[in-house]
Amino acid sequence: MTSFDNMRSRIDHDSPVPLYHQIVRALEYRIATGDLRPGDHLPTLRTAGEEWGVNLHTVRRAYQVLTEQRTLVTKPGVGSVVAQGVEWVPEGIECWRPPDEPWSDTPAATLDGFLGAMLRTAHDRWGASPDEVVRRLHHLRPNTVWVVECSEIQSADLADQVRAVCDARVQPRSLERSEELPPGLVIATHFHFADIRRRWPHRLGEIHFIAIRPDPRIRDRVLARVAGLKNPRVAICEREPAMAANVAADLRPMLQGVAEVEIAVERVAAHFLSNCSPDTTLLFAPRVWAELSAEERADPRAVEVRYLIGSTDLEGIRVAVGETSTCTAEPSV
Repeated sequence: MTSFDNMRSRIDHDSPVPLYHQIVRALEYRIATGDLRPGDHLPTLRTAGEEWGVNLHTVRRAYQVLTEQRTLVTKPGVGSVVAQGVEWVPEGIECWRPPDEPWSDTPAATLDGFLGAMLRTAHDRWGASPDEVVRRLHHLRPNTVWVVECSEIQSADLADQVRAVCDARVQPRSLERSEELPPGLVIATHFHFADIRRRWPHRLGEIHFIAIRPDPRIRDRVLARVAGLKNPRVAICEREPAMAANVAADLRPMLQGVAEVEIAVERVAAHFLSNCSPDTTLLFAPRVWAELSAEERADPRAVEVRYLIGSTDLEGIRVAVGETSTCTAEPSV
C-alpha cells in the first residue's frame, strides 16, 4: 500500500485552497508523474489522514472527488485503488477519460487529455520522461521563418512568396513593430540591414539577407497605361521622400525609354489620386497601396509596385530551412 509520508509538505494549512482539494491535486500530480500507477492501493482514510496531517473526513472527500472523476475505484472491503486505464496527464488537468468512453466535448476530451495519453504511452512503451518528449517535439516542430520588412503589407507579401515554395511555418513581421522577434530563422532584405543590425544585433547570426526587385510586369502595365496619351507622366507615390527616392531608383532602370519617373509625396494615400491629372500614372509603393480602398485601387491611373524574391534567393531560403527540393520558378502574382 502506498504511503503519503513524503507528500505532507504539499499541504498548506494556511492556504485559502480547501485541504481536500490540495490532496486531490497532490494525488493527481503523483499519477501524472507515474509515482502512482493503475492498480496501486491508497492508504485507508485513517492512515492517510495521519500521514497528511488532516482528519479522515477531509481525506474521504478527496477520495470521493477522485472516484467521481473515475481516477480512483473505491470498493467496500478493498479500499481505494488507482483505476485501470487512467490516462497519464500533466499537473493541472482535473479529469481523465477511460479508454472505453467515447470522445465528446467534455473537459477530458480536450487537447490536454490527448497529450496526457501521449505522455503515458511514451513512458510505458519507451521509458521516455515528459522532459524528453518535450525536447523531441521541439526538435521535430516545423521550422519557423520570420520574414521582416518595413511594412505589414510588404512583409506579408514576401512571406506568401516564401510560403509558396518552402514547407515551413512562415510568419510576416513588420519593422513597424517594436517587440523582440521570437526564435526562428529571420529573412530580411539587404536594404534593411542597418535597421535590423541596430535593433537586433544579437540575432544577426540567424538572419538570412536576400535581394528583392520590382516585378518586371510593372513595365508592361505602365506601357499599356501611357500608350496613346499626349503628355504622359509617371510618379512614385510614397509617404516619405527618402523611401520614394529608393523606390524610384529601383524603377527608373526598368522604365527607361517608357517615361520619366517623378516623385510624389503625400501623407494621405487618397490625395495622390485627387491631386493628379488624368494623364498621370501613379506607381504606389507597397505600404501606400495598402492604404487605398478597393475603389481607389481600381482607378486606371493606379499601379501597384510589387517586389519579388528572385529564384536564387528562394533556393537559398529553402536550404536555410532544411529543404532539399529545388526551386525553379518565382511565385506568380
